[in-house]
Amino acid sequence: MGRGRPASARAGGGVPKSVRPGAGGIRRRRPRASPADETGQAAVEFAVVAPVLVFLLLGLIAAGWLLFEYEAVADAARSGVREAIVETVLVGPGGCESGLPQSIEQAVQMGATIVPVDPAPLCQASGDPSELVQSTGAARDATVTVLGTPSLNPADMSEVTVTVTLPVTPLPPLRAMTFDLSASSTLPAS
Repeated sequence: MGRGRPASARAGGGVPKSVRPGAGGIRRRRPRASPADETGQAAVEFAVVAPVLVFLLLGLIAAGWLLFEYEAVADAARSGVREAIVETVLVGPGGCESGLPQSIEQAVQMGATIVPVDPAPLCQASGDPSELVQSTGAARDATVTVLGTPSLNPADMSEVTVTVTLPVTPLPPLRAMTFDLSASSTLPAS
């Protein structure tokens, strides 16, 4: 084909294309990335992203659980205030709730069965004739407070407010982060 030159000399002199001198010097072939190299990269990316996603997921679960518990506490307060309105005598002998026809604590418990309610009786606060409070309480039980305006006497009372307070922990591993969820409900006395 060529005149006087061997075919290998005309086509590059038998030198492979990867090391043939060109305008930029010697060019070398880059090794192609194998799929095994990319799996290592994916493992590192997963190790970085997975903890963030787990914390976000746990945060969403905790927020949903707290919202659920708050709604239960609010339902309990509404049940308690309805019972306080229908009680004929809020304060019985000895300065404690009469419990007729049913105690306010029982109504609160029936209003939200997931809320553990302190079974201690509601008694008048010292020096405040318009408030009934629970004097004792277990650490995990909800406490109930009843406030009559201007007093707890049904003849004088214009409205009743029941407040339910529940100590909660957002996630079981975080026992040190206990705080109170509280809900109040008010109805006019009729």
